[in-house]
Amino acid sequence: MSHQSQRVGATESLLFVDGFAGPGSYLGGEDGSPILAIKSAIEHAVPLPIPISFLFIEEDRERCEILGGAIQKYDHDIRNSARIKPPRIEHGDCESVVNSLLDEWNEAGQQVGPALFFLDQFGYSDVSMDLVTRIMSCPRCEVFSYLNWDHMHRFLTDQSKWASLNRTFGGEEWRPSLELELKERASFILHAYRTALMTKARSRYVWSFTMADESDSPLYWLFFCTNSLRGTRRDEEGHVQG
Repeated sequence: MSHQSQRVGATESLLFVDGFAGPGSYLGGEDGSPILAIKSAIEHAVPLPIPISFLFIEEDRERCEILGGAIQKYDHDIRNSARIKPPRIEHGDCESVVNSLLDEWNEAGQQVGPALFFLDQFGYSDVSMDLVTRIMSCPRCEVFSYLNWDHMHRFLTDQSKWASLNRTFGGEEWRPSLELELKERASFILHAYRTALMTKARSRYVWSFTMADESDSPLYWLFFCTNSLRGTRRDEEGHVQG
Protein backbone atom coordinates (compact mmCIF):
# COMPACT_ATOMS: atom_id res chain seq x y z
CA MET A 1 0.00 0.00 0.00
CA SER A 2 1.39 3.39 -0.90
CA HIS A 3 1.54 6.14 1.66
CA GLN A 4 1.73 8.68 -1.18
CA SER A 5 -1.93 8.44 -2.10
CA GLN A 6 -3.12 8.36 1.50
CA ARG A 7 -0.82 10.79 3.24
CA VAL A 8 -2.38 12.38 6.30
CA GLY A 9 -1.91 16.09 6.64
CA ALA A 10 -1.29 17.59 10.07
CA THR A 11 -4.55 19.57 10.01
CA GLU A 12 -6.68 16.69 8.69
CA SER A 13 -6.46 14.16 11.50
CA LEU A 14 -4.58 12.76 14.45
CA LEU A 15 -2.43 9.84 13.32
CA PHE A 16 -2.12 6.70 15.44
CA VAL A 17 0.61 4.31 14.25
CA ASP A 18 0.72 0.77 15.63
CA GLY A 19 4.15 -0.53 14.68
CA PHE A 20 3.55 -4.17 15.62
CA ALA A 21 -0.16 -4.61 14.96
CA GLY A 22 -0.52 -8.40 14.95
CA PRO A 23 -3.66 -10.22 13.76
CA GLY A 24 -6.15 -8.18 15.79
CA SER A 25 -6.81 -10.70 18.56
CA TYR A 26 -4.96 -12.91 21.02
CA LEU A 27 -5.16 -16.70 21.24
CA GLY A 28 -7.78 -16.45 23.96
CA GLY A 29 -9.98 -14.29 21.75
CA GLU A 30 -9.19 -10.98 23.47
CA ASP A 31 -9.00 -7.92 21.23
CA GLY A 32 -5.53 -6.90 20.09
CA SER A 33 -4.26 -3.33 20.10
CA PRO A 34 -5.65 -2.36 16.64
CA ILE A 35 -9.20 -3.39 17.52
CA LEU A 36 -8.97 -1.80 20.98
CA ALA A 37 -7.80 1.45 19.40
CA ILE A 38 -10.61 1.48 16.83
CA LYS A 39 -13.28 0.69 19.42
CA SER A 40 -11.91 3.32 21.80
CA ALA A 41 -12.12 5.98 19.09
CA ILE A 42 -15.65 5.03 18.04
CA GLU A 43 -16.97 4.81 21.60
CA HIS A 44 -15.10 7.82 23.04
CA ALA A 45 -17.42 9.87 25.24
CA VAL A 46 -15.78 13.22 24.47
CA PRO A 47 -16.15 14.86 21.03
CA LEU A 48 -12.89 14.94 19.06
CA PRO A 49 -11.83 18.18 17.31
CA ILE A 50 -10.36 16.19 14.41
CA PRO A 51 -10.79 12.54 13.40
CA ILE A 52 -8.23 9.81 14.07
CA SER A 53 -6.36 8.17 11.21
CA PHE A 54 -4.95 4.69 11.91
CA LEU A 55 -1.91 3.04 10.35
CA PHE A 56 -1.36 -0.59 11.38
CA ILE A 57 2.02 -2.11 10.51
CA GLU A 58 2.57 -5.86 10.52
CA GLU A 59 5.56 -7.79 9.17
CA ASP A 60 3.76 -11.12 8.73
CA ARG A 61 1.58 -11.16 5.61
CA GLU A 62 -0.87 -13.76 6.97
CA ARG A 63 -1.42 -11.68 10.09
CA CYS A 64 -2.09 -8.65 7.89
CA GLU A 65 -4.86 -10.56 6.14
CA ILE A 66 -6.37 -11.75 9.41
CA LEU A 67 -6.23 -8.21 10.79
CA GLY A 68 -7.99 -6.91 7.71
CA GLY A 69 -10.82 -9.34 8.35
CA ALA A 70 -11.03 -8.34 12.01
CA ILE A 71 -11.26 -4.65 11.10
CA GLN A 72 -13.87 -5.37 8.42
CA LYS A 73 -16.31 -6.33 11.18
CA TYR A 74 -16.32 -2.67 12.25
CA ASP A 75 -16.67 -1.26 8.73
CA HIS A 76 -20.22 0.04 9.27
CA ASP A 77 -19.32 1.85 12.50
CA ILE A 78 -16.15 3.29 10.97
CA ARG A 79 -17.89 4.65 7.89
CA ASN A 80 -20.67 6.17 9.97
CA SER A 81 -18.38 7.83 12.49
CA ALA A 82 -16.96 11.32 12.11
CA ARG A 83 -14.29 10.39 14.63
CA ILE A 84 -12.32 7.91 12.58
CA LYS A 85 -11.00 7.50 9.06
CA PRO A 86 -10.83 4.08 7.36
CA PRO A 87 -7.75 2.36 8.86
CA ARG A 88 -4.78 1.39 6.72
CA ILE A 89 -2.77 -1.81 7.05
CA GLU A 90 0.83 -1.84 5.86
CA HIS A 91 2.78 -5.07 5.36
CA GLY A 92 6.42 -4.58 6.37
CA ASP A 93 8.77 -4.17 9.30
CA CYS A 94 8.09 -1.27 11.64
CA GLU A 95 11.37 0.60 11.21
CA SER A 96 11.31 0.55 7.40
CA VAL A 97 7.66 1.56 7.12
CA VAL A 98 7.91 4.39 9.65
CA ASN A 99 11.10 5.77 8.08
CA SER A 100 9.44 5.64 4.66
CA LEU A 101 6.42 7.48 6.03
CA LEU A 102 8.58 10.21 7.57
CA ASP A 103 10.62 10.50 4.36
CA GLU A 104 7.47 11.08 2.30
CA TRP A 105 6.19 13.70 4.71
CA ASN A 106 9.52 15.52 4.65
CA GLU A 107 9.76 15.40 0.86
CA ALA A 108 6.27 16.89 0.63
CA GLY A 109 7.28 19.68 3.01
CA GLN A 110 4.60 18.68 5.51
CA GLN A 111 4.91 18.94 9.26
CA VAL A 112 4.66 15.50 10.83
CA GLY A 113 1.88 15.07 13.33
CA PRO A 114 0.01 15.29 15.51
CA ALA A 115 0.83 11.61 15.82
CA LEU A 116 1.29 8.89 18.42
CA PHE A 117 3.60 5.98 17.54
CA PHE A 118 2.75 2.85 19.52
CA LEU A 119 5.88 0.67 19.33
CA ASP A 120 4.75 -2.45 21.17
CA GLN A 121 7.53 -4.82 20.06
CA PHE A 122 7.55 -8.46 21.11
CA GLY A 123 10.92 -8.39 22.88
CA TYR A 124 13.53 -5.66 23.10
CA SER A 125 15.50 -5.45 19.84
CA ASP A 126 13.05 -4.41 17.10
CA VAL A 127 12.86 -0.71 17.99
CA SER A 128 16.15 1.13 17.59
CA MET A 129 17.04 4.28 19.47
CA ASP A 130 17.64 5.85 16.05
CA LEU A 131 13.98 5.31 15.15
CA VAL A 132 12.72 6.83 18.40
CA THR A 133 15.11 9.74 17.92
CA ARG A 134 13.81 10.46 14.45
CA ILE A 135 10.18 10.34 15.55
CA MET A 136 10.82 12.56 18.57
CA SER A 137 12.62 15.13 16.40
CA CYS A 138 9.11 16.00 15.17
CA PRO A 139 7.65 18.36 17.81
CA ARG A 140 4.09 17.10 17.38
CA CYS A 141 4.90 13.39 17.66
CA GLU A 142 4.87 11.15 20.70
CA VAL A 143 6.09 7.60 21.31
CA PHE A 144 4.69 4.87 23.52
CA SER A 145 7.23 2.05 23.56
CA TYR A 146 7.83 -1.30 25.20
CA LEU A 147 10.90 -3.11 26.54
CA ASN A 148 10.71 -6.73 27.67
CA TRP A 149 13.06 -7.20 30.63
CA ASP A 150 12.03 -10.85 31.08
CA HIS A 151 13.42 -11.61 27.61
CA MET A 152 16.35 -9.23 27.80
CA HIS A 153 18.01 -10.37 31.02
CA ARG A 154 18.34 -13.93 29.70
CA PHE A 155 20.64 -12.75 26.92
CA LEU A 156 22.71 -10.02 28.54
CA THR A 157 25.76 -12.27 28.79
CA ASP A 158 25.32 -13.65 25.25
CA GLN A 159 27.81 -11.71 23.13
CA SER A 160 25.90 -12.54 19.95
CA LYS A 161 23.07 -10.32 21.28
CA TRP A 162 25.21 -7.32 22.17
CA ALA A 163 24.87 -5.64 18.77
CA SER A 164 21.08 -5.72 19.18
CA LEU A 165 21.37 -4.23 22.66
CA ASN A 166 23.62 -1.47 21.32
CA ARG A 167 21.00 -0.74 18.66
CA THR A 168 18.24 -0.61 21.26
CA PHE A 169 20.11 1.78 23.54
CA GLY A 170 21.93 3.70 20.82
CA GLY A 171 25.23 2.75 22.46
CA GLU A 172 26.77 0.64 25.22
CA GLU A 173 25.16 2.29 28.23
CA TRP A 174 23.68 -1.08 29.20
CA ARG A 175 27.05 -2.86 29.60
CA PRO A 176 27.84 -1.92 33.24
CA SER A 177 24.80 -4.03 34.17
CA LEU A 178 26.86 -7.14 33.44
CA GLU A 179 28.72 -6.57 36.70
CA LEU A 180 25.54 -6.35 38.78
CA GLU A 181 23.23 -8.80 40.48
CA LEU A 182 19.89 -9.53 38.80
CA LYS A 183 17.77 -7.12 40.87
CA GLU A 184 20.32 -4.36 40.46
CA ARG A 185 20.54 -5.09 36.74
CA ALA A 186 16.83 -4.45 36.22
CA SER A 187 16.99 -1.10 37.97
CA PHE A 188 20.14 -0.12 36.07
CA ILE A 189 18.69 -1.08 32.66
CA LEU A 190 15.47 0.81 33.34
CA HIS A 191 17.38 3.96 34.29
CA ALA A 192 19.82 3.62 31.38
CA TYR A 193 17.08 3.25 28.78
CA ARG A 194 15.01 6.09 30.22
CA THR A 195 18.11 8.30 30.21
CA ALA A 196 18.84 7.37 26.59
CA LEU A 197 15.30 8.35 25.60
CA MET A 198 15.88 11.77 27.12
CA THR A 199 19.47 12.44 26.07
CA LYS A 200 19.72 10.62 22.72
CA ALA A 201 16.14 10.67 21.49
CA ARG A 202 15.79 14.13 23.06
CA SER A 203 12.41 13.41 24.61
CA ARG A 204 11.73 16.26 26.97
CA TYR A 205 9.46 14.16 29.19
CA VAL A 206 9.58 10.39 29.72
CA TRP A 207 7.27 8.38 31.95
CA SER A 208 8.05 4.73 32.62
CA PHE A 209 5.65 2.06 33.88
CA THR A 210 6.79 -1.27 35.31
CA MET A 211 4.69 -4.41 34.89
CA ALA A 212 5.64 -7.06 37.45
CA ASP A 213 4.75 -10.67 38.26
CA GLU A 214 3.18 -11.98 41.49
CA SER A 215 6.53 -11.86 43.26
CA ASP A 216 6.97 -8.21 42.24
CA SER A 217 9.78 -9.04 39.82
CA PRO A 218 9.71 -6.82 36.69
CA LEU A 219 8.49 -8.43 33.47
CA TYR A 220 8.50 -5.48 31.09
CA TRP A 221 8.41 -1.70 30.95
CA LEU A 222 6.32 0.81 29.05
CA PHE A 223 7.68 4.25 28.18
CA PHE A 224 5.73 7.33 27.14
CA CYS A 225 7.81 10.01 25.43
CA THR A 226 6.52 13.49 24.67
CA ASN A 227 7.81 17.02 24.19
CA SER A 228 4.67 18.60 25.63
CA LEU A 229 2.82 18.32 28.93
CA ARG A 230 -0.58 19.13 27.41
CA GLY A 231 -1.44 15.49 26.80
CA THR A 232 -0.99 14.64 30.48
CA ARG A 233 -3.31 17.30 31.89
CA ARG A 234 -6.84 16.47 32.96
CA ASP A 235 -9.82 18.74 33.33
CA GLU A 236 -12.08 18.83 36.39
CA GLU A 237 -14.11 15.88 35.11
CA GLY A 238 -11.00 13.76 34.61
CA HIS A 239 -10.86 14.00 30.83
CA VAL A 240 -7.42 14.15 29.25
CA GLN A 241 -6.79 17.45 27.47
CA GLY A 242 -4.80 17.38 24.26
